[in-house]
Amino acid sequence: SFVNPELTNGNLSYVGVEMPLLKGLLTDYKRTALKQAVIFQSQTELERKNTINDLYMDAIESYINWTGSFQNLQLISQNIDNARSRQKLQVIAFENGDKAAADTLEAFAQVQNLTLMLQDAIFQYQNSKIVLSRFLWNENSEPFLVQENVNPDVSLLGLISFTDKTNVL
Repeated sequence: SFVNPELTNGNLSYVGVEMPLLKGLLTDYKRTALKQAVIFQSQTELERKNTINDLYMDAIESYINWTGSFQNLQLISQNIDNARSRQKLQVIAFENGDKAAADTLEAFAQVQNLTLMLQDAIFQYQNSKIVLSRFLWNENSEPFLVQENVNPDVSLLGLISFTDKTNVL
């Protein structure tokens, strides 16, 4: 009775919802990579080298992003510790009459802002670990994630010069 235009006085209303039900179900990055590996066997030598170079570049970019997000996380953690110390000093200065109450509020807001930045940095770090894990497989060709206790080696980053070809990794 609601579909027939003679019974509805010409007013048909409907509500629609779109949901990506099969998104990621039929294919994902790892399945696509496996299919590409099968195709890779039939490519010419030059195409193989090009594909390998692209794969290396993607892996290196993922590692650099992981390292950068780790350093960002470390930096924000240090800054939040400094902001908490500053907030404690502002409260002490307020209690002694040196500072106004607005200064303690400003220090509290800064701690809250850095806490939000820390949460975002944690999110970015976790995402970069997942992206990096696309390139990590064990000897049984099973994918695995970067473990929680594994951190990037940032000790050599200051020694790398991208203009000097002898020092490029």
